[in-house]
Amino acid sequence: MNCHQADRKRLLITFFVGLCITAPAVAQIIQQEPTAIIRKPVGVLEGSAISRVEPTYPPLAKAARINGSVVVEVTIDETGRVTSARALLGHPLLKDAAVTAAQSWRFGRTELSGVPVKVIGTLTFNFQIPDAGREKNEGDEIAEAKKAVEANPRSAEAHQALGEALANDQRYEEAIASFKEAVLLKADYKDAYLSLALALHNLGRHKEETAVLKQALEAASNDVELLKTIGTDLGDRKHYAEAVEFLNQLVRFKPEDASLRNSIGLYYNNLGRYEDAAEAYREAIRIRPDFALAFHNLGWAYYKLTRFQEALTAYQKVIALEPAYRELDKIYLNIGLVYIRLIRYEDAAAAYKHLIETRPTNAYGYTGLADTYYFMERYDQALDLYKKGIDIGVDDYMVYANLGSLYLELGRPPDAEKAFRDAIRYKPDYAEGYAYLAESLYEQQKLAEAEAALRDAARIGPKNANLHLMLGAFLGRRGMALEAEAEYKLVLQLKPDSPLALNNLGYSMIERNENLTEALQMIQRAVDSAPENGSYLDSLGWAYFKLGKLDEAERYLEDAARIVTSSPGIQEHLGDLYQRRNKTQEARSAWQKALSLSSEAEQMTRLKSKLAITTKK
Repeated sequence: MNCHQADRKRLLITFFVGLCITAPAVAQIIQQEPTAIIRKPVGVLEGSAISRVEPTYPPLAKAARINGSVVVEVTIDETGRVTSARALLGHPLLKDAAVTAAQSWRFGRTELSGVPVKVIGTLTFNFQIPDAGREKNEGDEIAEAKKAVEANPRSAEAHQALGEALANDQRYEEAIASFKEAVLLKADYKDAYLSLALALHNLGRHKEETAVLKQALEAASNDVELLKTIGTDLGDRKHYAEAVEFLNQLVRFKPEDASLRNSIGLYYNNLGRYEDAAEAYREAIRIRPDFALAFHNLGWAYYKLTRFQEALTAYQKVIALEPAYRELDKIYLNIGLVYIRLIRYEDAAAAYKHLIETRPTNAYGYTGLADTYYFMERYDQALDLYKKGIDIGVDDYMVYANLGSLYLELGRPPDAEKAFRDAIRYKPDYAEGYAYLAESLYEQQKLAEAEAALRDAARIGPKNANLHLMLGAFLGRRGMALEAEAEYKLVLQLKPDSPLALNNLGYSMIERNENLTEALQMIQRAVDSAPENGSYLDSLGWAYFKLGKLDEAERYLEDAARIVTSSPGIQEHLGDLYQRRNKTQEARSAWQKALSLSSEAEQMTRLKSKLAITTKK
């Protein structure tokens, strides 16, 4: 038979006859990975500027008619003042002017959980010689740069200037050729390498871009600033493996730089290399024993490694440090997550309460405590806390998903539906959210909408076997056997040994009396993986029944009935088997038990008919 097992505490909600997936309680596992500083994406920082200063065009650059862009990286303190600025890319004659201008900019404060934080980002300054009426012809900047190359074909600087002029006109392919010529003529021409990398980046040719940055490193392997620039740039673009490679080389020159080790740890963390991350953080702590941020990061690495006691030790180190760590609320949040994983719910609740005391405006304190109460089955308190967190301003889709799951637990499917729709609104590609929504719709008997939601879930998550299982089970329940089987076959392409898909597909084929031997083999594989699963044993017994092998059928159906005592389907199958074997009294007993357990009108009518026939006999 298709299995069904209810467990309201879930990460993947299961709800239809034909699907039997149980999961641990839903928990808002928010990855509070600490960072030393907030980094804003390219183009975002300028929008928060409250005071801007335009650069002064350098006279020499103007005389040479050099146009172009300069990218400046700035660090901004908690008050919005620029504390450092350095040019990452641009023509050498323009860089100083851009840096000077950037140092005078002012920004609005950036806050995280209500606390002002430092920010790193980039500003782009465009230098263009005013000459609005000039046509682009052989007398323009590009033409003049070409003349300079013709006059000095062995000048790397001339080729670099031509490349800058072409790049400024977005003629990147031609610019690339000029930059390549510049580095051929001058192997250690750092600016040419960086300009070449930027042009390749603008064309989306990222592998070539990375290769060029490596060439730049080989040409100037002792250039500490170049190493740092390249590593940071690669990290910003989420090329974490390459970033680690460059920063690890920088360690040769700065072996006692704790912040560098911490940055390397963060990149390893982003790669999922948590052992390497932990080692980098430990090195940072060895260099600077009071490095609270490194302890914070180390705790998260241990958490990801499921080394929970070590994670707790690292977090407790942070709490003990003086002066007090400015992000103690995150520490308590992560401690709560650790305790939840250790199933120490009272300790988790205490941690979240400390978080709320430390920073009452941090909504995740309330929602984390709500998660904990959910686990403890203190549902009313959990509900109040979820609402409190949402009122404060949490916009995390998982909070709404957890709230929806709680409403289902409380038997309030319309409220659950609203919560799941909110979760999807915050994360439109949240495939599991559509499955959760489907349950809330199903419980309201909105079957067409539930089916549509499940189809959306499977479409958004095409590689998620569980979603296809859910859709297959639902379609089977609605009598769409062939469509259901197609979903189970998709599951088996993704997870060839999925016992549930093997069982459900085999059972569906048996019900249609098609390929019975193949169906039996699939169900046998499911039973082999879970020999005490009563639903699988029932399917196997029913397959033998359909094949006329009644001894085997009786053995497995009786085992199924012994293991699962409350299934009307198993009892009906057992009654049919007994009837076939002329054990009329045993058949009637099984059917009567099935009737007492059933709540489905169609099955109840069928059972009454069977009982009536045996009574007449």
